[in-house]
Amino acid sequence: MIVIRDYQPQDSKALAKIFENAILAIDNGIYSTSQKQAWIGNHSDEFWQHRFEKTLPFMAVIGDRVVGFIEFGFDDGIGEIDCFYIEPKFQQQGVGQALFEKVLSVAKGNNVYQINVSASHIAKPFFEKEGFQTVQKNSFERSGVILENWLMVLQFLD
Repeated sequence: MIVIRDYQPQDSKALAKIFENAILAIDNGIYSTSQKQAWIGNHSDEFWQHRFEKTLPFMAVIGDRVVGFIEFGFDDGIGEIDCFYIEPKFQQQGVGQALFEKVLSVAKGNNVYQINVSASHIAKPFFEKEGFQTVQKNSFERSGVILENWLMVLQFLD
């Protein structure tokens, strides 16, 4: 059973490891090894702890194991999903769907009328299935390597 719970400070190392594992598991035909390394970066435990204390991600837990997380913030009716990662061996098992449903619940409970996400090649099909529309393709440099993602938007019409 998948349980969604709030972030706790002792979770930061597990979330950082899920972030890294999920990126490294992407097929090299989608993102090269150098792109994946640039995406992961070289962040300290303190960096991750500080980040997660600010973003307060929702976490997916199976048994006593953290298997995924999603960051969702909102202001003035517009929400944004940032990090959204699932441990590779728990992908395609409803973990991402459970996390996304938590985001939708929070969004609707806070009068959010639009959710934005910058989706990777690997995440784009998930967001399309959930009704997001592609706004534009983005290319950016990180550590001298070009990465690509898509700005996608989901609007709630009442």
